[in-house]
Amino acid sequence: MLMFKEEALQEIRQAQLWYEVQRTGPGIRSRNAMRECLHFIVENPPGFAIRRSPYRAVRVGKYPYIVWYAVEGDDIVVCRLRHGKQRPLKKFAGQ
Repeated sequence: MLMFKEEALQEIRQAQLWYEVQRTGPGIRSRNAMRECLHFIVENPPGFAIRRSPYRAVRVGKYPYIVWYAVEGDDIVVCRLRHGKQRPLKKFAGQ
């Protein structure tokens, strides 16, 4: 089952809102890229290497965002969505 931490949901909403404000096209494309990324994670949870135990990271298509997730038994927990220029593990490595 795919689950989201509240922080991750807020970050996804903020990223999508930013693209929506730019123009209609980029907003739709960014949402589609996010769906494709999440679909791939669900279909292949161990598909990406563990970057820092227990977190795995995958880039969202051509966008500068990285989805950080953990596999917990049968569950996939999306922990954060971070911009690639941010220090990705600094704020949540202890979670």
